[in-house]
Amino acid sequence: MSAGSQLDVVERIVGGLISAALGLLAGFLLHLWLGGSLRPFLLIGAALGFVAGAWAGEAAIRWLRRSVDRLG
Repeated sequence: MSAGSQLDVVERIVGGLISAALGLLAGFLLHLWLGGSLRPFLLIGAALGFVAGAWAGEAAIRWLRRSVDRLG
């Protein structure tokens, strides 16, 4: 396994973890903002939060890639 492909694997894992964490956080915060007791909105909030988290995860992957490119 070459260093480039290892870096791609690490980027995907880190990006996935960041996406999941940010998605859960955004969904939870949106759920609280919508009142916290409206159960149907929990799923909507989680879905919207996951999309926002995926976008933030992609941004984090791009930032990580630029940082690694600057170092090496």
